[in-house]
Amino acid sequence: MVHFLFYMINLLDSTLENVELGFDEDQSQKQRKFNNINQTMEESFEKSYKPGQSFADDSYSHILDKDDDSSNDHRANARKSLKDPEEQKRLRSMKCWPATLFFTTYQWRDLKRRKCHFSLAFCSVFFIVVSTLVVTTVIDKGPYIFLELAQDSYGEIDAIITPGVSESKQSFLSYTAVENRIKDLPEMQYRVSPRKVFQAVSAYGNITKQESGLTSQLKVDGLTLYLIDTLKERSIELGKNYDYQPLQQGECIIHQNLATNFLGGIGIEQNITLQVDIQNLYNALIDFFNVPRTAKQQLKKPTLYTQTNFTCIIKNLSSASHGKFEEETSQRSVIMEISPFNSLLSLNLPKEIMTQKDGAEFAHFVAGTQSYDFSDQLVMTMPEPRITVYEQAIYDDIQKSVLTQVNNFIDDFGFHAVTALTPVLGEMQKYNLAILFFNLIFRIVIMIFIVISVMLIYSLLMIGIETKTMETGIMRMVGVSKRGLVQMIFVQSFMFVIPALIFGVALAFPALALCFIFVFTEKLEGAFAPIPSTYSIVLAVSVGLLIPLFSSILPVIKVLGQNLNDAINYQRSRVKSTYVEILKANQVNIVPYLIFGCIATLYGFGVYYLLPLALLSFNLGLILQVFFFILLGYLFGLILFAINAQRMVENMLLFLTLFWEAPAMKALINNNLKSHAQKNKLTSTVFSMALGFLIFLMVQYRLLRQQNSVQRIDRYGSYPYIITPSPMYNLDYMKIEQALRANNDSIESHTWVAFEAARQPVNPVDRVNLLDVSQVQDHVMRLYAIQPNAFEVLSKELQVVSYQASGLGYGESLYSAKGSQSIILGTYFKALLDTDPSEGSLDYFKLKLLRTKQSLMYRVRTSVLFDQVSVFKMGSKEPGSTTSSQYHVLTSLPIMAKYLSIRSVKDLAMERVILKMKDTATLDQSEKVVRDILAALPSDTTENLKVKKDKAQLFASVDRTISLLFTVLIMITMFLCFFQLSTSMSANLYEQTKEIGVLLSLGFTRMRIVMLYSYESFILVMASSMLGVLVGTIAAFTMVLQFTQFNDMPTNFYFPWQQLIGIFVASIVCALLSTIGPTRSIVKHKIASILRM
Repeated sequence: MVHFLFYMINLLDSTLENVELGFDEDQSQKQRKFNNINQTMEESFEKSYKPGQSFADDSYSHILDKDDDSSNDHRANARKSLKDPEEQKRLRSMKCWPATLFFTTYQWRDLKRRKCHFSLAFCSVFFIVVSTLVVTTVIDKGPYIFLELAQDSYGEIDAIITPGVSESKQSFLSYTAVENRIKDLPEMQYRVSPRKVFQAVSAYGNITKQESGLTSQLKVDGLTLYLIDTLKERSIELGKNYDYQPLQQGECIIHQNLATNFLGGIGIEQNITLQVDIQNLYNALIDFFNVPRTAKQQLKKPTLYTQTNFTCIIKNLSSASHGKFEEETSQRSVIMEISPFNSLLSLNLPKEIMTQKDGAEFAHFVAGTQSYDFSDQLVMTMPEPRITVYEQAIYDDIQKSVLTQVNNFIDDFGFHAVTALTPVLGEMQKYNLAILFFNLIFRIVIMIFIVISVMLIYSLLMIGIETKTMETGIMRMVGVSKRGLVQMIFVQSFMFVIPALIFGVALAFPALALCFIFVFTEKLEGAFAPIPSTYSIVLAVSVGLLIPLFSSILPVIKVLGQNLNDAINYQRSRVKSTYVEILKANQVNIVPYLIFGCIATLYGFGVYYLLPLALLSFNLGLILQVFFFILLGYLFGLILFAINAQRMVENMLLFLTLFWEAPAMKALINNNLKSHAQKNKLTSTVFSMALGFLIFLMVQYRLLRQQNSVQRIDRYGSYPYIITPSPMYNLDYMKIEQALRANNDSIESHTWVAFEAARQPVNPVDRVNLLDVSQVQDHVMRLYAIQPNAFEVLSKELQVVSYQASGLGYGESLYSAKGSQSIILGTYFKALLDTDPSEGSLDYFKLKLLRTKQSLMYRVRTSVLFDQVSVFKMGSKEPGSTTSSQYHVLTSLPIMAKYLSIRSVKDLAMERVILKMKDTATLDQSEKVVRDILAALPSDTTENLKVKKDKAQLFASVDRTISLLFTVLIMITMFLCFFQLSTSMSANLYEQTKEIGVLLSLGFTRMRIVMLYSYESFILVMASSMLGVLVGTIAAFTMVLQFTQFNDMPTNFYFPWQQLIGIFVASIVCALLSTIGPTRSIVKHKIASILRM
C-alpha cells in the first residue's frame, strides 16, 4: 500500500503539474514549466512503477533540474507566449488528452485489480440495456395480442369493399378497373384483392361404404362458396398461415369438419357436386353479351333460373380459417379460385340459357370473360407492414389510421360506387379499455427499468468511490482539481458502460427472435423481424449513456464534500453509524425545494385541469396520460412509506425469525443493519419497488382478463349461446331439443328465451309500459318470457338480488300461483314505482300492453328485484335513452301467451337458446353440440344465426403469452436486484474488514462470520420484499376498486401466490449468493492480512 502511495504521488506530480490541472502555484511557476512540457510529458506517462522507487524519481527530478537551469529570458518568452491566442488554444488542447489518458490508465489498472466490481457493473448495465431493448420492443407489439382476438372472429381483413347503392344499381365491382387505378396511385399503397361469395350453397358427396360396397349420396345445405385469388391475397398478407397452392379449374378446398361430420368422411382427390344460385351473375353477363346486339338479336333473361351444378375435386382439407374468413363461416365453406371460374361456369350453364338460339355463343362469351370484372367484394389490408397500424397504444389512433386509408380509397374510387366495412376495427373497439390499460401497465414496466437503472448505476458509482476514498484523497492532496475528479468519475462509469452497451445491443437481436418465436409464435419477417424498434434503441442508448452521467452527479458531490483527513486515514474504519450534520442558514441549498415545488405545481395542474378536460372531451389518450402520472404519484408515496418503515420491519423480523440465536449475535446483526442503513437504503428501495411493481402488474393483468371474461358473461350468460335476429328465422325448438338430447352426456342444462312481446309474429303489441299505481310514472319496457330454469343456466357470478318474494328459484317463482301475477324487475324501478314490500310499500303496480286497436292493463307484483344479472338489462342504474338500452321485464311463457292472446306456448317464437356445458365437457364436445344444432335447422335459418362460443381456449393462449412476458420480467428484475444486492453487500463487507479481523481475533469462527452477514442480507431482503408486496397489494386493490366503479360489475381481487412464492424464494437465494461468496473470500485470509485490507 505504501509503495502504491509513493507511485501515485510520483505519477500525479509528474503529469498533473505539467498539464496545469489545479496545482496551487502562482502563475510564474506554471510559465516556467510550460516550455518543458513537450519533452517530459511522454516520459512521465510511460514511466512504470518499480518497487522501492523513491518519491523523487528520475522524471520528477528531471523537471526540477530543467526548471533550475532555465534562464530569466526564457521565462520572459514563456510569459509573453501565454498571452498569444494561438498559444492559449494549444495549451487548452494539451490539457485534456493527457489527463484523460492518465485517468483511463488509472481506471484500467483499478479495473484489473477489482474484477468483481467491474463484472457486477458490466452485467448490471448489460442486462439493463438488453431488457430495455427487448421489453420496449415487445411492448410495442402488445396490441397485437388483442388484434389476434379480433381476427379470430373476422380474419385478417381490415376492410371489405362492396358495391355502393346508386341509380345504376350496380351489383358488381370490376377489379380490373380498380387495379389499373391503383397503378396510377402508387403513393397510396392500396392493397386489395377480389372475391366472389355465394351463399346458400348445397354440396353432394358420393360415399362408398367399405363393408357393403354400396354407394350413398350425402347432402349438406347452407354452405358458403368463396372464390379467391390465392396469389394476390398472399401478396397483400391476407391469411398468413394459408400455405395452399393456387387451385386449378374444377378444384376446391373444404373444411375438415365439413368433410368428416357432414359428408361422411370424404377425402382428398374425391369429387363433390356444388349447387349454386348464380342468377345475378347470369343477368350481368347477359347484359354485357347484349350490348353490341339489336333488340331482336339479344339473349333473353329467364324469369327463373335452375340452380347451377358443377363438380369439383377436393385438393385439400382445411382445419382452420387461416385468417381469411370469419370463424363462424369457415367450417361450412368451400374455396375455389376466382380466375378460372367463368370458364368452369361456361361448361355448366342452366338450361334456361342453353336452350335459346344463342346459348352456345353465350357460353363461348362467358368463357372469355374475366371473373375479376364481376367481383362481389374487394378485401383490403393496411399498407405494409400491416401490424404497425394496430401497434398504436390508443384505439382512436388505430381507428384514425384505418379509416383514413379506407376513406382515401372511397374518395379515389367514387363515393357512390363503393361502400366499406371494417369488421376487425369494430371488434378492436371492444378491447379499447383493455388496450389502454395494457399500455398503461407496461409503460410502468419501462419506468421500473429506468428507475432501477438509475439507482443501480448510482449505487455502483457511489460504492466504487466510497471504497477508494484514500486514493481519491491522495489525488486531492497533490492538487487534482474538481474538474479532474469529475473527469475521473465519468471515465470510471464509461469503462463499463460502453462495453455493456455494445454487447447489450448485439444480444438484443437473438433475444427478440426468441421472444417472437416462443411468445408470439410468429415468423421472423415483416413487422416481427428481430430488430429493436427506434424508440427502444433511443431509450436503451439513453439508459446506457445518459443515466451514468446523471447518476454520477451525487457521487461527485460526495467526493468533493469529503473531509480530506478522513479520506486519507486508512487506520480507522469507514463505517459510521452516527452522523452529525450542521446546517447554516446562509448556506441552505434551496434548489431541491424549488425543483420539488415545480414538480408538485405541474402535478397539481395536470390533475386539476387536464383530468376534467380529458373526461369532458372523452379523450382516452389524455385520460391514460393523466392516470399514468396519478398512479406514479400514488406509487411514489407508497414507496416512501416502505422506505421509512424499513427499520421497523427489520427489527420485527430480527425478533421473529432469529429467536434461536444468542443475544450477542442478534445485537451484532442489529448494529450492522444500523451502520449500513444509508447504503442499504438503495438496496431496500430497489427490492421494494421492483416487487411492488411486479405484484401490481400481475394483479392488473388478471383484472383485465377477469373484466373481459365478466363482460362476455354479462352479455351472453353462458356458452354456447345461439340467437336468431328475426322471427322470420324462428328457432325450431322441437328439432333443437332432439339435437340436444343426443348430447346429454356433455350438456348440464339449457334454457329458452322467447322474443319480446313487441316482436312476436302472432298478435304482437306495439309497446309495453310500466306504471305505478297512480299512473304518474310511465316507463317503456321490453317484455320477455323465460323458462323456470333460466337463472340456473345463466352465470350466478353476476346475479345480485335486492329483494325476493319467495324461497323458490328466481325463474321458478314466476311459475307458482302467486308468480302468475308477478314479474321480475330491476332495482332501479323500486323507488320509482314504490314497490318494495320489504319496506312496507305497496306490493303491486301496473303493466300496460299498448296496441293500435285495444290496449290492456294488468296489475302485477314484484317477484324478484335484481341489482345485476347477465343477458337481461336489469340493474340499479338509470337506463339509457335509446331503444337498445331500455330495461327488460321478465314473465313466464304461459303468461306471455296470455298477454298476447295465444292459445299455446308452442306458438310463441323463440329468440335464443342458451346452453350450460358440464365442467368435464371439452371444447370438441361443445363444438359438436353446435354442429348438431345447425345441422338440424334449415339452411336459411342457419345462415342468419349468431353463435357465440366459449373463447376460453383462445384466451388461454393469450394467458400463456402474457404469463411468459411476466416470467421474463420477473427474471430480469430479479437479476437486477441480485446485482444491486451483491454490490451493496460487497461494499459493506470490505468496509468492515477491520471489524471482521477483530471478531476473528476475539474467537469468532469463520462460519459464524459468514452466518452474521448472511443473516443481515436475509433480514434486509425479507423486509424489503414484505414491504414491496404490501406496496403492490395496496396499489392493485385500489385499481380493483376503480375498475368496479367504472364497469359496475363485481370484481374479485386476485393475489398471485405462486409467483409471489417464487419471488420470495429467488430473493432468499439472491441474499445468500450475494453474501456467502464475498464473506468467504475475506475470512479465508489470515487475521493480520484482513486487518490491513
